Amino acid sequence: MGDSTQEKTKSFNKGQMIFREGQLNPVAYMVKKGTVSIYRVVNNRKVIVGRMLPGQIFGESAVITGAPFHANAVADDFVDLLVIDQTTLKTLLLKCPGPMQRIVRYLMDRISVLERAVHEQPAPNSFLSICQILELTHKATRPPAPAAKGGDPANVPVPFSYVDFCRNVRNVLLVSQLEIDEVLERLQRLGVMTISEIKSATYRKDVLGNMNVSSEYVQDKHLTLKEPASFMTVARNLSMELPEKTPPCTSELDFIDMQGLAEMVKSTPEILYKKLAQHEIPQNLFFFPADAMREWAQVKGEDFFQRVKRKRLNIDELESVDDLVFVDNNTLRDVFQKIGFHKVLVLYAGAQEETRTKMLGCMSGKIAAMVKEESADRAVDDMELADVEAEAIALVRELKGDGKGAAKEERNADAKGAGK
Repeated sequence: MGDSTQEKTKSFNKGQMIFREGQLNPVAYMVKKGTVSIYRVVNNRKVIVGRMLPGQIFGESAVITGAPFHANAVADDFVDLLVIDQTTLKTLLLKCPGPMQRIVRYLMDRISVLERAVHEQPAPNSFLSICQILELTHKATRPPAPAAKGGDPANVPVPFSYVDFCRNVRNVLLVSQLEIDEVLERLQRLGVMTISEIKSATYRKDVLGNMNVSSEYVQDKHLTLKEPASFMTVARNLSMELPEKTPPCTSELDFIDMQGLAEMVKSTPEILYKKLAQHEIPQNLFFFPADAMREWAQVKGEDFFQRVKRKRLNIDELESVDDLVFVDNNTLRDVFQKIGFHKVLVLYAGAQEETRTKMLGCMSGKIAAMVKEESADRAVDDMELADVEAEAIALVRELKGDGKGAAKEERNADAKGAGK
């Protein structure tokens, strides 16, 4: 008996999906330990419709009617679930009086009908639907002025905002940002449209008071249909050639936090934050809960997002050339003298703008001008840069640790003398 019960018990970790909307699996679950959230996706938002506590049953309509699940279930924490299959449920129902069995079946049928009635299905063909919104956006953006003589006004390419377009698509269709980007990238690869980046920059004053570019970022993108008049004809032909696939519309909702990502890839959050800062993790993998982020951004204010507050590092935490901004000028001058002009050029070529400004401030005007001139067209050799970085940081630690090392040696000598 104990073995049979054990076979029908399942355990899920926090955040693990138990089942997905649309999935066929004729079993129900009773919560033995922990809590489970039941949610649906409405207007591309995760809407919690219930939380199951110990002793409660969910997924029962799939057992009785054999229909797919009408919602998603995820473990809020570590949960133990008792699996109730059709055989078990029928055995329990057979123990009930006949009228009660009919009432239960009637109620379950009614619930199933109501759930299907209010269930918001995703677009049957998300590719074609997104293309249709592309065409409508082009028409809405197209200026009323006539085209050049002999040209078709409807076929004039007009760029429009990527950010605004994506917002409109998510308000109309039940698709994720990943699906939108996949369609746009496919259209660009096929030469049907162009995607151009609109860049902006942040500026910082150098030691001479000149404004220099500190960093660049993509502010928006422009989408342009190359042949607007024939775009939908091409889109329909492409849609027919696409392989049939119906991925679950809620797959992108399996979010993990930074700690969870670190555990998945066997790293630490600190290393991942550095990789984010160095653009080593793709931008299309960043997602934020919109309402919570909007509320937090209002609390922080606009000024918070205009500048970066750098954490001061200890000597032992220095890792790359850009960490040299935390080293005092006198130490840097000594390091530059020891490694020589060529290696200073290597460091300067591989450094970001803030670090370059710091380095130039530690040099004479003549040497600084030579470094800027020599490194203008210099290609960065990653292997050589890594070697010079390691040498420079080792020298910094050696120079900054001289006093401590001498004091330690003196204490060791005193201890040996006392021992004798």
